[in-house]
Amino acid sequence: MDLDFVLGVISDGPTKSFAFRRLQYLRGKFNMYTLIDEFQEMTEMKVRSSIFLDMSRRSPECFDCSAHLTGNVKSYSVDSTS
Repeated sequence: MDLDFVLGVISDGPTKSFAFRRLQYLRGKFNMYTLIDEFQEMTEMKVRSSIFLDMSRRSPECFDCSAHLTGNVKSYSVDSTS
């Protein structure tokens, strides 16, 4: 029954056209987002990785407990102003 429904939806022309147009719209929206926010995301990733590296250099025992490391990174990023 479910397979018949799915096959019916797939073979329905207007539904197929709507889904295709919607996917094109969403792809365009995502591409626009990546073009606009790429630099900001790259800088945020660099900041996060530098905080992680700084924390790992400071206290290597944190690698044993990822929850503890996550807590340290969060508190460090809130407390740090540089």
